[in-house]
Formats: sequence, structure tokens, C-alpha cells
Amino acid sequence: MCNADKVVEEIFQYPPLTVLLRAPRLPDSFDIVGRYGDSEWRQTVSLSDSTEQSGICVAWAREKIAALMEHYHDSQDETVRDGIRDNIIHTSIEHHLVSRYTSLVAVDTTPVNSSGVLVSEKLRTSPPHGWNSPDGGQTMMLAQTATDAPLHLLLAMLLFALATALFVYRST
Repeated sequence: MCNADKVVEEIFQYPPLTVLLRAPRLPDSFDIVGRYGDSEWRQTVSLSDSTEQSGICVAWAREKIAALMEHYHDSQDETVRDGIRDNIIHTSIEHHLVSRYTSLVAVDTTPVNSSGVLVSEKLRTSPPHGWNSPDGGQTMMLAQTATDAPLHLLLAMLLFALATALFVYRST
């Protein structure tokens, strides 16, 4: 393995950092501080040239639903769980997201038959290739796949009658 492969493997070992901010006014910058091995890592991120994005609400709502689901699973009280469930449903509907308790349904409102008249017509269908001879002669026979269940049922009844007779004979 070359050095570049080791670097790529090391990069993908750690998930990317996602920072979601929801505030009336964003700060001009913020610091991200972490540890990399034995050394401290620090990065200042400037927000002065950032713009408001519509996707931030959806990302925030997904994280909120995930956190609520964790609280739901950790809670033992049914009334608390019902409140958390209602909060998940409300957040999902408000942000048009799918959750454990909600789904999205597409409804097509385009009319297909605007005249309202129903027409019925028989269509000639062709059998699969090779079922009829080209000259319209004999039709190909299909395999007979039915079981011989009636014979098995009769055999089972006879064996049951024989076993019953032997049981009665031995008990006397």
C-alpha cells in the first residue's frame, strides 16, 4: 500500500464534520477545536460571506427527528413517548420528511379520461411464440402439473383405517 492509499484510508476513517446553525443572526465566525493524535487542531471558519440556504431547515429537521427518536427509545413512560411521537410527526409534516410515523404520498390529479365516456373493446391477443404452428394447425400441449392428491388422500385414509383396526385388535 502506497502512502497516498494510507492517507485516503485515514481520511475516510473519520466522518465529515457537519455544523448546522439556526439563529436569528449568525456570528461573523466560529472556531472548531479538536484533537488529532497528540496535538490540538484548531480552525476558524468565517461566516461573513455565507448566505442563507433553504436546505438548512431540512437538515436541521432530520437531526431533530433523529434526536427525538433516541429520546423515544430511551424513555419508559408512555405519556412522554406519546408526546415525543407527536413532536416527530409534527416536525416531519412541517418539513415534508419521511419518519417512522409518517410517509409521503403522491397523488396524480391529472384527468386521464376527460370526456367521462367509458369504452370497452375486445383486443385480439396472440399466443406466445411457438404455441401454434404457422399453418394454424395443432396447438402445443402444456405440461400437466396437477398433483395426484386424491390418490394420496385415499391412501392416507386406508392406512388410518388399518392402524385403527390394528389398535383395536391389540387392545382386546
